[in-house]
Amino acid sequence: MELLNTFDTFIEKVPFGVSINTLDGYYVRVNSLFCDICGYTQEELLEMNFGHITHPEDIDENFSLDEKLLGGELPYYQFAKRYITKEGEQKHVLLQVSLIKNAEKEAQYYYAQVMDITDLSQSLNRPNADNEYLKLDSFVPLEQRCSNISYEILRLYRQQNSRKIAHLSHIAHELKNPLNGVKGLASLMRSSYESGNAEEAETYYSIFCRSSDLLEHIVNELLDLTYIETGNLKLNLSQVDVVNLVKLVVQALSEMAERHSVELNLHCDLESLVVESDEERLWEVMANLVSNGIKYTEQGNVDVYLDQKDNGPWTFKVKDTGIGIAEEDLEAIFDEFQKVHSSLNKEVDSTGLGLPITRRLVTMLSGEIEVESEQGKGSLFTVTFP
Repeated sequence: MELLNTFDTFIEKVPFGVSINTLDGYYVRVNSLFCDICGYTQEELLEMNFGHITHPEDIDENFSLDEKLLGGELPYYQFAKRYITKEGEQKHVLLQVSLIKNAEKEAQYYYAQVMDITDLSQSLNRPNADNEYLKLDSFVPLEQRCSNISYEILRLYRQQNSRKIAHLSHIAHELKNPLNGVKGLASLMRSSYESGNAEEAETYYSIFCRSSDLLEHIVNELLDLTYIETGNLKLNLSQVDVVNLVKLVVQALSEMAERHSVELNLHCDLESLVVESDEERLWEVMANLVSNGIKYTEQGNVDVYLDQKDNGPWTFKVKDTGIGIAEEDLEAIFDEFQKVHSSLNKEVDSTGLGLPITRRLVTMLSGEIEVESEQGKGSLFTVTFP
C-alpha cells in the first residue's frame, strides 16, 4: 500500500483520468477525472474491476494486451476502447497502460491514463467522414495497432483542439465588437445628455441597446453550450401551445427582418397545438432558425411553417432565399467549432454556435432536424417532433 500512497496526490493533479488496478483488474485508486468519465463515484469503482465498465466487444482485446504487457512483449500499450457509464452511455476513450513494479521488478499493479475521445470518435464515424481510424484498424496487426491507432487518434485530437482554439479566438472577437460598442456609446450618451441634446442621446441609446442585446446573446450561447456539454442543462416540461409560441417568435423577430429588408411570413392553418415540452428551449430552437434565415438572406423572404398531419408528429420549417450552404458543409454547420458561413458573408455577426446548440436542443426534446440547401439559392430547415 505504501507504493500506492505515493500516487494519491499526483493523480489528482494530472489533466486526464487515472486508474490503478490490481493484476486481476480491480480498481484500487481512481482520480476524480476518471470518475467523471465513467459516471461512477470513487466508492463504487473501488468495488469493481475494469470488465464491469468495459464494452463487452472490447474486453477480449483488452485482456490480450494485458497478457502481452505482463509477459514482457510490450513495455506499455495504447488502446482505443469503449466504456459503458453508470447511465448506460457509451464513452470512447484512449487508454495508455503500463505496469507499476516493486523494488524486485515484479509487477504489482496496472497504471492507466485515460482520455475521453467520444466527440472525436463521433466525428470520425459520421457519414461521409474520412475515417482514418477504421482504415488503420482494418489493416494494422493487433500488437502494432494498439500504438499506431492511438497516435493517429491523438493527432486528430490535437487537430480538433487547434480548431477549437481558432474558433474560440473568433468568438472572443465577436464578443469584443459589441463590448467596444457598448463602451463607446455609453461615453457618447453621457456627452449628449451633458450638452442637452436629448434626441442625439436617444439615438445612441437605441444603438447601445442593440449592442448590449448582441453581447447578451453571445454570452447566453456560450453558457448554453457549456451546460449541454457538461450535462447540466435540465428540461422544464409543461403544456405548451406551439401555435401561440411560433406567432410570438415571428412577432419578436419582425423588427430584425425589417432591418435586414427581408419579408418574414408565417404559414400556419392550426388554431392550437398543445404539446408537452420545454417552452424556453422550443423558443430558442425556433428563434435560432428564424434569425439565422434572416441573417443569411441579403434579399428576398423567410417563410416559417408550422404543421401537423393527422394528430401525428408536428413539423416546424424555416425556408429562406439566402446565401445557401454548399453540399459538403451541410454536416459541418452543426459542428460547435466550425463556422462555414464566414467566408460567404463576412458582414454577419455570428459565433457559429447557434446551429450546433439548436441540434443539441432538438435532440434533447426528442426531435430531429434536417437541412436541404443549395448554395446561392437558400436553405430549408425542418424540425420534426413526436
